[in-house]
Amino acid sequence: GVITMQILAFGTTTGASFNPVRWLGPAITSGYFANSALYLLSPFLGGALAVIAQRYLLSDPGRSPA
Repeated sequence: GVITMQILAFGTTTGASFNPVRWLGPAITSGYFANSALYLLSPFLGGALAVIAQRYLLSDPGRSPA
């Protein structure tokens, strides 16, 4: 269900390729790098947001999450 919703929501933008490595091979071969920022920056942004969320959710009450 989740993948179906991702395809319906982002299929026109990403071509329904949600794996950056899966996108990179055909992009290099064809020389077509549309939406490259989406594929190259999203994993780093997602990782940074996950670290912030983890630190916030697992911090002690009354203590700064940083």
